[in-house]
Amino acid sequence: MTNDKIKFSWIRPTSVEYPKIWHTFKARDVDSDELVEYRIQDLPQSRAEDAFQHMFEGYVQDQPIIQQFTELEDKLEYYNDFKLAWQAIVDQKLPLVCFKAGSDDIVGMHFIFVCSRKDKFDDVFLNLSRSRITKMVFSIANLLYEHFNVYDHYGVEEYLASHGLSVDKRYRGRAIGDEFLKTRKLVCQEFGIKVTHSMFSSDYSNRNAERCGFVTNAEIRYEDIVKTHPEFDVSKVRSTAMAIKSQVY
Repeated sequence: MTNDKIKFSWIRPTSVEYPKIWHTFKARDVDSDELVEYRIQDLPQSRAEDAFQHMFEGYVQDQPIIQQFTELEDKLEYYNDFKLAWQAIVDQKLPLVCFKAGSDDIVGMHFIFVCSRKDKFDDVFLNLSRSRITKMVFSIANLLYEHFNVYDHYGVEEYLASHGLSVDKRYRGRAIGDEFLKTRKLVCQEFGIKVTHSMFSSDYSNRNAERCGFVTNAEIRYEDIVKTHPEFDVSKVRSTAMAIKSQVY
């Protein structure tokens, strides 16, 4: 990685179709109980800005910690930090997008990427970040990683990571988040990756992960953060805990 831009060492093999449709499933339509087909595929790079906007309207607004902050400036700074990472992930050609059959409107996004030990992603990202919220979220995450190292624990040099998952509010309640998490297995199998690992910061996302077979590596309750680290203001977070979870294939 350079010191002014996030860049990953893993490169998608040209032998794998891009953009590739990874998975199709049926779920209720947006305005009726009719079952329609949805597909999860690679995000075309031409739709990157649309994907970023989707993540701002969904993921950034819904993140449990940032919900405490009401100033638009705070949310924009947080968004701009994450956009740095999202752009690098787009360059890796791995983000997943969900479309409904017959439509090119974005139903959901999942910014997955391959993170290698030598990338030192967290350190570089945090160094480039400007938002106080970003720095607080990563400082809290570091509490989870004090006694856990995904590379050492699983004996790998790379794993499939995530930098956000969001579903359009109109399409929620259809288990589309679960379908994104299930698609990680297909991506890992295609590219020979043994482990996927992520942080889950809301009760909803933690339940989804457990339902899809993820195991908890470490967990910290927000109420305990308030007691032991009062410098992190998470007293108004409506979820119970933040956790890091993995799945091995």
